[in-house]
Amino acid sequence: MFRAGRPRPCVHAGAFAIVLLMSTLGAAVADVDLLVGRARLLRLHEQPEAGAALLEKLARSGDAPATVIDEYILCEGARLLGTEDFAARLADLEKSFGRTAAVVAMRTIELEPDDPDEALQEAEKGLILYPHSATLAARKATLLLQKRDSGSTSAAMAWLTGFDMAHPGSDLIQYWIGEAHLLSAEQSIASVDKALVAFARATALNPEWARPYLSASRALMSRQRAADAFDKAVKAEQLAPRLLGAKEAKYAAALAMAQPPMTWAEIDGEVTAILKERERDRAALEFAARVYDRARDLPQVARLKEEIVARFPSSQTAFRIQMEQIQSRMTAGRAAEAESQAGRLAREARDPRQASAAFGALASIVAGRGDAQSLVAVLDEWGASLETKDVGSAETYTYATIARWYFQAEQYEKTVKWAERARTSPGGAPVGDVASPLASTILELLATSLYNSGRLADAKPHVTALARYSPVNPHWHSMLGRILVQEKSWEPAQRELEEAFSLSFYAKESADDLRLLYRERHGTEEGSDRYIAEVKRASSDPLRKTIIDAYKVPSRSLPAMDLPLFGTQRRVTTKDLAGRVTVLNLWATWCGPCRRELPEFQKFYEKHMTDPALAIYAVNANETAPEVQRFMETNRLAFPILLDSNAWERFGVSSIPHTLIADATGKVRFAINGYNPRADYGMVMGWLVESAGTPVP
Repeated sequence: MFRAGRPRPCVHAGAFAIVLLMSTLGAAVADVDLLVGRARLLRLHEQPEAGAALLEKLARSGDAPATVIDEYILCEGARLLGTEDFAARLADLEKSFGRTAAVVAMRTIELEPDDPDEALQEAEKGLILYPHSATLAARKATLLLQKRDSGSTSAAMAWLTGFDMAHPGSDLIQYWIGEAHLLSAEQSIASVDKALVAFARATALNPEWARPYLSASRALMSRQRAADAFDKAVKAEQLAPRLLGAKEAKYAAALAMAQPPMTWAEIDGEVTAILKERERDRAALEFAARVYDRARDLPQVARLKEEIVARFPSSQTAFRIQMEQIQSRMTAGRAAEAESQAGRLAREARDPRQASAAFGALASIVAGRGDAQSLVAVLDEWGASLETKDVGSAETYTYATIARWYFQAEQYEKTVKWAERARTSPGGAPVGDVASPLASTILELLATSLYNSGRLADAKPHVTALARYSPVNPHWHSMLGRILVQEKSWEPAQRELEEAFSLSFYAKESADDLRLLYRERHGTEEGSDRYIAEVKRASSDPLRKTIIDAYKVPSRSLPAMDLPLFGTQRRVTTKDLAGRVTVLNLWATWCGPCRRELPEFQKFYEKHMTDPALAIYAVNANETAPEVQRFMETNRLAFPILLDSNAWERFGVSSIPHTLIADATGKVRFAINGYNPRADYGMVMGWLVESAGTPVP
């Protein structure tokens, strides 16, 4: 086994070629191509200043090829990225060389922090002018992937694949195809394998580029292949000794191996040397903190984080550390300290987005102690600060957050004010548009606040849109029905309220709405009980059939299983499930919808746990027993769990939560993908389990 010591100086053979080329800049096209390639590698290996110096004389010679100019601009931009000189220097480059593909790419980087959507539009405009530019193609994909939602990830993958087919042979495109695979399908085994293939293609096209080796190392770590990951990280480090990510990946793999190729003392020595060599700059401190965190040296991590905050107080990292401290103090029961720190951070942060995030934390803390008056004061201060500050692309979310807190404080007029701002801001939601969760939230706040304020006519279009967009949510049908009753629109009101009655599984509140309708329409309640009973009889069977049909899937056998039962020495096999209707709920601790669904699953389990004809298990996907134990104890949950390190592949799923219901013969009859918090979980599951118990025709 290779035993790593101190990093050795890495001198590329290409470095000698650079020296020769500097004296023969105009010699031959082949030499120019080699020079551009070497400069690009220097940039990709985080030495853009060297790449820019290499190309500057040739780029300004007056007859330089476009490739030279573009690479020079990219090196210059990367050299100044994050500095105050970046925007001015970019303007100078554009004035000198025109609006080249590289200038457009750098412009997207300038726009990205404040308005990623505008940056994406800029990349797309640039691709119209430069359709062959792999740099712009990669920028478009990067901006899509940073949205971190399945639709954008799929769009990025489709774009990259199409570009690769039209313009094959780009290591950059292959690299981003790999990164897109890592973000797709919650890093399922299949997607990681596809990513590894793409990274291999990238390194075949450019064996001297470190990044694909680094990403492959991280992908291999997700597959628990630490030895292979170590080898890839070592390769990345050899190619780019300054690349801290490569060193970090190498140390992570070494620490994860049973027989590590590096001792902790060696790793500690190297990290100490790097901190000294880089004069403890921000990147080195952040890198060291991550390494010590992986080694569980928590006191050292705390010291490094305090140093980052003290020396680089305006950095995004310092802000993130302070937000973590606020959360830690809340968890430790030190709410007063957390509130004081959040208030100070909110009022002192220079970046308006950071200030808003801190105000959000402060509002959450104040709301948690039940002080409505103080909460309103915080929200008023937060709102006043936004009157003079621009939070860029985050404004829609920020305004919606303020509206949500005002709603919690029952300040409905102020809720309407900020929800309207969110709706009309760029990226907001016009009337009737509820296509995204954020747009839906904005319209829910508007609809409910207007309704609660007695502004029924203003609320009606929003309520109508929500009722049509969420046809199985009884709340909006009820609200719309009540508005229609006030308008004396009897027939439409009856349709909405009867729909709400059936969807709410005949809740008392929905029955009261029907009684109100009957009284308003007929002038008496006499006969209302008979009317409600008739509606119930008429809706019961259709509703049950609708639910069953919605979750029915083509019959297939449950996969073979032999899985450990968490907290015991037992294993559960396919034979243990034979002859019983089986419910399997796939979940993970990091999955937000799973965390919201599991308390409902707990109630369902408690209700049916003694039924010998029913087997109910939660299947944890790809996590360790300690992770599961911490989660179960923290959330006070107790139901049988099967641990499956191959869950994604075994059950053929691409997202969780995912519930499978199989009949007594082991055939899957129903599948529920995702969690709907508006549905009656117990009733739906009861109907499906009951139906699965019916013999298959």
